[in-house]
Order: sequence, then structure tokens, then C-alpha cells
Amino acid sequence: DAKATLNKQADYVRLIAQGDAVKLASTGFTLAKQPEAVGVPGTPDIRKVRMTGKPGEAEVTWTAQHGADSYEVKFTDKDPLTSNDWQVAAITTKARVLLTGLESFKPYWVSVSAIGAAGKGVMSDPAIVRAA
Repeated sequence: DAKATLNKQADYVRLIAQGDAVKLASTGFTLAKQPEAVGVPGTPDIRKVRMTGKPGEAEVTWTAQHGADSYEVKFTDKDPLTSNDWQVAAITTKARVLLTGLESFKPYWVSVSAIGAAGKGVMSDPAIVRAA
């Protein structure tokens, strides 16, 4: 089988080259892409906030960010332009969260930060959410 033969040849080349980039480049094999640091993830954009129809619940979705392992969701019931009283609502690996325990029809501001291996990114612009 041709694939098995190529794999054996590639294993032999790796064994002989011992990581030497010059030797590896001279083999004629296509080399694997070298890993690069991703850096701090970008800032998510909140896409949608909606009432779920259940009292005290609201759903928030945002854009996933390259290099993000998780997301920190914060909320406040005070205007973020005049107060910096954010509370952590959730840390999730998904680009959405279900907020629970909210007061019905009361406005809350919500913001999301992406967290990756290189640290936490900038908080998103806040969006207003209300629970049913």
C-alpha cells in the first residue's frame, strides 16, 4: 500500500534528521506547519440577547474567538457608563449562555470576554438583556 510505504519513509527521515530543519527541508517531503502562538483572543461581539419565555431567564449568544478556550460572562443592573459594578454570571466553553435568576423585565447589561492560553481578552461592548 502506497500510503504505508510513504509513512515508513517519512518515519525514517524523521529518525535520521533528528529535528534538523536543514536536513528535513532537503528531503522533498512536504513539511508540517510549525505551531505558532495564538496570543490573547479577540473581543467577542454579542450577536443576540433574548427572553426564553421562562421567568427569570435570558439567553445571550456571541461570536466565537480564535484561540479562546472559554468565555467569561459578566452582568450588571447598573449603567456601565456610570458604574463599574460587574458580576461574573458564568464561565463557559460555548459561545452562548443561559442566564437564570434574573428579575423579570428588569434591564441588565451583559458583556463577554474571551479567555485563552495567553490570557483574557477585552470585554465586549455591553448589551441590554431582560428576562421574561
